[in-house]
Amino acid sequence: MRWERLRESLRGKLFLSSMINVTNGAFCGERSEGCALVQIGAYLAEPPAYGKYASVLPPDRAKCIKFLAD
Repeated sequence: MRWERLRESLRGKLFLSSMINVTNGAFCGERSEGCALVQIGAYLAEPPAYGKYASVLPPDRAKCIKFLAD
């Protein structure tokens, strides 16, 4: 029943998703008004990827919060 209500609340409405290297959180934030759902994506990675890719979440909590806030 709960899933049916969720599906009905989203049916026919706009869904906006950030796509790595195509759009980002700022893009979605500027265009999110009226959307039923906005997905902000980021990748989790092993430590060797930190600092090499802009779309990888930072390893510690404070930096991760700042990354998502920016």
